[in-house]
Amino acid sequence: MKDSKRIHSLERRRSQTVTTARGRGQSRPAARTRRRRPQLIDAPSLFVLSWVFFFGALTPAMAVDFSVANVAQFNAAVPLAHAGDTITLASGTWSNADLVFRGSGTASSPITLRALPSGSVFLTGSSRLHIAGSHLIAQGLIFTNGYPHSLDVIEFQATSYGLATNCEVTDCAIIDFNTPSTSTDTKWVSLYGFSNRVDHCYFKGKRNQGTLMIVWLPPATSLDASNANYHLIDYNYFGPRPLNGGNGGEIIRVGDSDTSSTTISTLATARSRSSPANRARTFIATTRLWNVRAR
Repeated sequence: MKDSKRIHSLERRRSQTVTTARGRGQSRPAARTRRRRPQLIDAPSLFVLSWVFFFGALTPAMAVDFSVANVAQFNAAVPLAHAGDTITLASGTWSNADLVFRGSGTASSPITLRALPSGSVFLTGSSRLHIAGSHLIAQGLIFTNGYPHSLDVIEFQATSYGLATNCEVTDCAIIDFNTPSTSTDTKWVSLYGFSNRVDHCYFKGKRNQGTLMIVWLPPATSLDASNANYHLIDYNYFGPRPLNGGNGGEIIRVGDSDTSSTTISTLATARSRSSPANRARTFIATTRLWNVRAR
């Protein structure tokens, strides 16, 4: 009996407390919400995602084409170019352009310096091209209406940046690029380094002193003196030049008197002029020559 009275008393107090709270404008406390368990990724989905991330990491960055209109823009683009990228020179005349083309490409993704279309960039005055690094390609450039005031027109090395390795000059031309005095010695192409190539180029009208193309060998005392250089000179056109009655009138020279006993393995060949690809390139070079004369 006492227990039943106690129960009724507790229920009466509870109902009064709820009524008082409602009268004061308060509401009941919100009910607790259940926390959702984190949903685990099933095994097949996890497998697919892992392969997506794996192949994404292997995919190389998209190649960039830097279009440049002057030497300042060229100099700014060179250090930004990576394997697979291209630096395109604006068509037209580039006067007194001293271009230092350096970088590190790969065999499958070289860095390319080009004229677009090929043969539309005319380097005049004291313009020069120096190449330093690995797996670099210079394509479609024409040197004319000028002469180098120092060093050579195209060199496979650059001061402060070292030699060139596995680099290529292709589809380029040097035409009548002579000093005012025929006794001044200049070279048109100087090959340094290892495994470089000059191909499908057009050389015409060298009149002054100095070998047109020379392969420089390491000094006899150098650690590289016993290493073959494996340069390749092929599919080029060399126009006639006047005899000068002594050294310095050669079209191609490998080494000099100081390196006459050095191992080389340089291959200079005309190969077959009857191949369709070579005939097409020869026609293009001849067409460009007429364009140069028209200027």
